[in-house]
Amino acid sequence: MAKIENEYVRQVTQARAQVARAKSDYNAAVATAKKEVKAAQEVYDKRVKALKSERAKLEKDFAEQLKSYAGIKLYNDRIESNGRSLKFEYDIQADEKIVGETPETKELLVTFTSGEATLQAQGDPNKEELARDFISAVLSAKAAYPEKLNQQNARLDFLKGELDTAMNATGPVRAAEQRLDAATAHTAAITLAESELHRIEISGSPADKAFLREAESSKRKTTVIIVASAIIVILVVVLVVFLLQMRS
Repeated sequence: MAKIENEYVRQVTQARAQVARAKSDYNAAVATAKKEVKAAQEVYDKRVKALKSERAKLEKDFAEQLKSYAGIKLYNDRIESNGRSLKFEYDIQADEKIVGETPETKELLVTFTSGEATLQAQGDPNKEELARDFISAVLSAKAAYPEKLNQQNARLDFLKGELDTAMNATGPVRAAEQRLDAATAHTAAITLAESELHRIEISGSPADKAFLREAESSKRKTTVIIVASAIIVILVVVLVVFLLQMRS
């Protein structure tokens, strides 16, 4: 009779272990699939973010102020003052002259004209070189504007194509998500193991089940004893260390 009871316990123990293994394998497969989704998404996000950052930097660099003089600001595509601007896509003429008869009334006027629009600034008449340098910078920027604009637009068009391609490259992410869905849905091994465990558990006689309960109780008691022993050992070590520290 004992042999039959031991065989029952052995079968139940093995079946429970198989359920645990099936669940462990399932959790591991799902965890791996989740990591693959995360990795694929990170690669996707990193590429898209890098291209967006490059585009933003290109636009920012082109829009930055290059120089200024007496309230007139120079940019790659225009000059601007007090909310008014002259764009480099139109012709611009520049002039600087000193007006006033006496040292007290002298002023250096710097004038930029485009059609009927005008931007004018009053500079230090004793520092004409600064005005000439600024005028030279404006005219140089105006001359370079068509080529700079072409380069800017070409680069932006290229980045747009790269960004569109990167944003549409969702294949690896979708494939990883599909693998995750498949791993999540693949519970057949767990179901089979649980069914086998249930079949074995209900097949036992009352004596078999009583023997199983006794074996489980004994195992729990053994576990409690082991844990309690470990705690006692730890407490003894802590006490010894404390006493040694007190003596020193």
